[in-house]
This record gives sequence, structure tokens and C-alpha cells, in this order.
Amino acid sequence: MSRSDGALDSITFSEKSLAQRVKAFGTADAETIRKWKQLNTEYNVSAMKFLQGEDYETALDLLNRAKQLITADVKFGEQDDRRKLLAITYNNMSCIYKRRGLLKTALTLAHKALKLETEST
Repeated sequence: MSRSDGALDSITFSEKSLAQRVKAFGTADAETIRKWKQLNTEYNVSAMKFLQGEDYETALDLLNRAKQLITADVKFGEQDDRRKLLAITYNNMSCIYKRRGLLKTALTLAHKALKLETEST
């Protein structure tokens, strides 16, 4: 098994674990919120590792999953936490598009990240 397969397996496990916690304890439970933040971090860190390996498709997939988890109808944590995590995700997306030479898209995402970051406390 390659290192990237291990990262994706870990993410799959974390996704299932979070889903089970939500079913058992709801989204307001402190441990559920911690696992939600942890999964978002795992998405972003893994995406940046895939970016380093020039696997842009997997990196963007992970970041889109992070974005979906943050912006879903089911809300975890405080609004400020969601803003900060979304800002990080947009910034990382911006890095991928910049690396691919899609500068206008990269700049748009960087602006979104900056706006969210300045709205956070």
C-alpha cells in the first residue's frame, strides 16, 4: 500500500467515525465538533501532500470534501470556526490553481480566503 493509499484510508475511516458520532451524539457534542475539525484538518493537510506530488485531482477532491463539510446544511461548531476552516480550505485551493497556472481562479479563491479571515475574530 502506498503512502497516499494510507492517507485516503485514514480519511475514509475518519469520515465514517464522524458519521457515527453525529448519529449517536449530534452535531453539538464537543467530541463530535473536535472530530469534525480534525477531519477538516486531515482533508487540508492531505490535499497539500497530494499537491506536492502533483496529484491535483485528488488534492482538489479532498479540498472540495472539506468545503462541503464546512458549508453543509448540518452545522458543526461556531460560525467563526467554520469561517476559519473555510478560509484555510480556499487558500489551499488557491495554491493548487496557482500551481496549475490558473491565476485568475487562484486569485479569486485567495480573495475569498482573505475576506473570511478578516471576518473571523
